[in-house]
Amino acid sequence: MKRTYTILGLLLIITRLFVSCNYEAEAHTIAYENTTANLYGEYNLTSLNTGKPVDFNGDGIANKNQMEECDCYANSKIVLNEDYTFIYKKADIIINEVEGTYTCAETEYKGSWQVKRSTNTISVIHAVHRDAKGEEQNIMLYKNNDKLSLDYIFMNYPNINTSGEPFYDFGSLKYVFTQQ
Repeated sequence: MKRTYTILGLLLIITRLFVSCNYEAEAHTIAYENTTANLYGEYNLTSLNTGKPVDFNGDGIANKNQMEECDCYANSKIVLNEDYTFIYKKADIIINEVEGTYTCAETEYKGSWQVKRSTNTISVIHAVHRDAKGEEQNIMLYKNNDKLSLDYIFMNYPNINTSGEPFYDFGSLKYVFTQQ
């Protein structure tokens, strides 16, 4: 009789382990799906910050946010689709340093994305696309609440010299996109 109770006790413990493990796995999957669903959508560029202030428009006021200096960036956006594809519409400034002129330009990149790490408010997203030369480019996006950011430590960005001519400066850039 003692042996029967021991066997029943072991079966009860084993059953409890399987049920609790399955429940935890389901809860984790549901939480992950809810977190991932919060990532889908369109994000419009709301600031493009340089490491040091620039007075690109020549109004005497230098800003770190280059969107306050030039309208060229206004159409930049990232769209994260539910099928894990993305579109990155990058509006930029192209400088001709020989002629001392600049023009606005737009490029569209398409690729795929995946979540590397995610909580309810913060996510790390790895995205891959091909550039104009066909070379694979990897970018890391960081989402915090409704903001998606893309950081570059060393990158060219437009500046104006003392003669009022545009040139490429070098430093950090932080793109901040806001979910629509």
